Order: sequence, then C-alpha cells, then structure tokens
Amino acid sequence: MLFEFVVPGLLALLSLTITYFSYTSYMDTSLKIKDANSDFFTIIAIQIGFNITSLALISAFNKDALRNIFSKIKDSGEKEKALRQLLASFIYCVFIQTGVIVAGFFYNINIEDLYNIEYIKQMNGMFLKCTVLGLYSIWMWVIFHTFMVSVRNVVLIYKFILVVFRG
Repeated sequence: MLFEFVVPGLLALLSLTITYFSYTSYMDTSLKIKDANSDFFTIIAIQIGFNITSLALISAFNKDALRNIFSKIKDSGEKEKALRQLLASFIYCVFIQTGVIVAGFFYNINIEDLYNIEYIKQMNGMFLKCTVLGLYSIWMWVIFHTFMVSVRNVVLIYKFILVVFRG
C-alpha cells in the first residue's frame, strides 16, 4: 500500500517541485507532458503485455494445480479468495494502464487545440499556472502509480512461479 500510493506521491511531488521552479509557461509545461506521454506509452504497453501474459500463465494451470499452490490455506473459500486477489491485481493493472494510454492519447491529440479556445486564453495567469501544475502532479502520480503496481505484479508472479516449482 505504501509502495503503491505514497512513493508515487513523493515522486510526483518532486517532479512538481522541479517543474514549478523551472516553470516558463503553461504551454511549455503542457508540451512537456505531451512528450513524456509519448515516451511512457511504449513502456506502459509493454507492462500491459506482461500483465496479460501473467494472467494467461495463471489461467493455464488446471484446478488441481491451483489447489496445490494454495495448499497452506485450509479453507477452500480462502483459497478462492487468494486466487481472486491475485487475478484482481493483474486485472487492475491492465485496466489502469490501458486508461493511462487512452487518456494520454486523448491529451496528446487535443492539448494544442485546447489552448486555442478563447476562454482559456483569457484565464488569469496564476489560476492557469495552478491548474496546469495541479493536473501535471496528478498525472505524474498516476503514471508512477502504474509503474509501482507493475513492480508489485512482477513480485507476485515471481512468487507464484516459485510456489509452482516447489510444489
């Protein structure tokens, strides 16, 4: 929990602090996010592939093998709950990472046009700066969160494979 929520928060805060002190304009910051999105898309797409492959690996086991993996758990309801939690972790990661790609793609397509809207051109400079930096920090938190969840999933699949081969 700490690893998945607090660490991304600290990284986003550090990124926000650096961006705040080097802030030149809302357009420069927005274009910086656009460039970062393009770089992140490749990494996140690879992580989605890893998570889907992990789901396929877990699903490839027959019921007896899965029961043996969770043999330390005595209650059959608890075994099913443990398997559901394992699967949910990978499914959550696939959903959030797919959401990041979709939202980032939408952002990349529309950001330059957004600043051509007359209402945004007339916004107060400080309000616009706070809005851009606020959205920047939220977006960085989401990106770092997806990376931390992927790291957790790497550990989970590693432990899963170890248990399978020990049994």
